[in-house]
Amino acid sequence: MEGGGTHGAYEAGAMMAITEFLPPSEYRYDIITGISIGAINACPCVGFEMGDERAMAEYMKGTWTNITGQSMIATEWRGGIFWSLFFRPSIYDNSNELKYIQKRTGTSIKRNITVAATNLNDGIYTKFTQDIGIDLLPTACFASGAWPGVFPSVNINGQWYGDGAVTSNLDPYHGVEKCRELGFSDSDIVMDLLFDEPSSGPGPLRVNRTIQVMNRIRDVYNWNSGYWYISQTYQNFPHVDFRIILQPSQRLPPFKPGMPMDFEPKDIKFEIDLGYNDTKALLGLSKEERKMKFLGRHKFDLVHHI
Repeated sequence: MEGGGTHGAYEAGAMMAITEFLPPSEYRYDIITGISIGAINACPCVGFEMGDERAMAEYMKGTWTNITGQSMIATEWRGGIFWSLFFRPSIYDNSNELKYIQKRTGTSIKRNITVAATNLNDGIYTKFTQDIGIDLLPTACFASGAWPGVFPSVNINGQWYGDGAVTSNLDPYHGVEKCRELGFSDSDIVMDLLFDEPSSGPGPLRVNRTIQVMNRIRDVYNWNSGYWYISQTYQNFPHVDFRIILQPSQRLPPFKPGMPMDFEPKDIKFEIDLGYNDTKALLGLSKEERKMKFLGRHKFDLVHHI
């Protein structure tokens, strides 16, 4: 599961559809990986054993539908934005987020998980697995989503960590690595990749206003960075079966400019429904059609890797 700010609800909707429209034997995941909000989605999944993915998906959805507003996750520091910029560790205090992740994660680890954060001491992309233990795993996932500047850095065993997306916003590598450790050859590995940025590339050119220019740059960056991740994945693991490559069919909220976060229940519902419907539509396509749907105008660049 990819990182994407507050768009994890889309991934929860996708998991609901995967566990509804595929046979149970086809979604018994040996490992779940996540970066940033994907890591925060992955964390509560550890309480569910292989074969219990339907209940896991419903629980993931509940993690989002139980959010009633931003204050459950983050609040502004006392003193306002100016004081936060110069005298606080971040714009927002998200200590409530850690409490919520801990509450949703439970008290036991029943499946393999890999998340990653960026070590701010040395810049190294650092993975955390189920071996870190139930007491520290929520903190590691919390660190993976510590959006620089927006949320404070997180201390784990004397090292400071920030958002894993600073170095890589998708982590198929550690997933493949774990499958190899379990004794699988690459040709036996099936992987589903859940993105949360639109898949069709930048829309019609409208750049006559400042906000339109900013939105255009964001769309171009998100599309090309997503394409880069998947192109590198194909090149590094040519024999792995990338069964599902999912991206939103339209832009996700917040739709208002200048809003870094959006935890409005109506927008969470929109994302869950879109993730569900996009996945349902994708599963109705053939394997080759799924690949081409993602690659779109870049398909010819990657044809020799597929």
